[in-house]
Amino acid sequence: MCTGFIIALCTCNGLRSSFCGRDCPQHPVPGVVDGRPSIRADWQPSTAPAPDSGAVAVVELFTSEGCSSCPPADRLLRSLVETARADDRPVYALSFHVDYWNRLGWKDPYSKSAFSRYQQRYSRRLGVDTYTPQIVVNGQQAMIGSRAGQVRSAIEGALDEPTRATVDLTIKTTEEDLVVAYQFADVPPENATLRLAVVERGLSQRVTRGENAGRTLHHANVVRTFKTIRARDGGTLSLPVPDEVDRSQASVICYVQTPSMDVIGATRVEVPET
Repeated sequence: MCTGFIIALCTCNGLRSSFCGRDCPQHPVPGVVDGRPSIRADWQPSTAPAPDSGAVAVVELFTSEGCSSCPPADRLLRSLVETARADDRPVYALSFHVDYWNRLGWKDPYSKSAFSRYQQRYSRRLGVDTYTPQIVVNGQQAMIGSRAGQVRSAIEGALDEPTRATVDLTIKTTEEDLVVAYQFADVPPENATLRLAVVERGLSQRVTRGENAGRTLHHANVVRTFKTIRARDGGTLSLPVPDEVDRSQASVICYVQTPSMDVIGATRVEVPET
């Protein structure tokens, strides 16, 4: 089971877990560089400026279909996504499916080892255990992802803090990729990082093995593509989109982080259909 709060030392690389006490992978996050694809002349751009509120909340959920404690956190994230979209609030939620529970009988189809490594960066930076479900708000606060009150309180606190970076985003679509142009309103902070994710809403999966066997799990804002680059004044890069992604349910979330992983700006734009 992935429930309980016993802290145990895993046998793999000394990783600690607040839930299962099982061994998990631990590696550095690889760097990613931008690309420049060929594009069609008939594209239609989709544009989103940074929010006018002067504050943002980036909510990163680390979850797994192989963990029986994760469905409540998945439901919470869906609620956050739906509310933010309905109310046009600058709350940007991302669901990162980690791969370290895949060995328990069910391979999460949305999981990637890079997401597990990304979570480990937070573990080292914030000095917290690595577990699922885990939510990190604005790169500063980590908490159990199913604790709705704590999560919502952290979000409201984040929305009280002014942003320090404003970025505009424009997307143009090709048959295979998204071409993303970004521009900072001011010079970005030194050594800042720009992270861009293609996220997909409305996903469901029938699980036939493992801790969630027999359950149909529902997800929102599942990260399908994730790219990290050094923040410059402006630039263009490509984001590949898997063939199975429903572009009518997809968005691009862009956020800026300092070397300490604090989120200092973010925005979202809908993916235009091909």
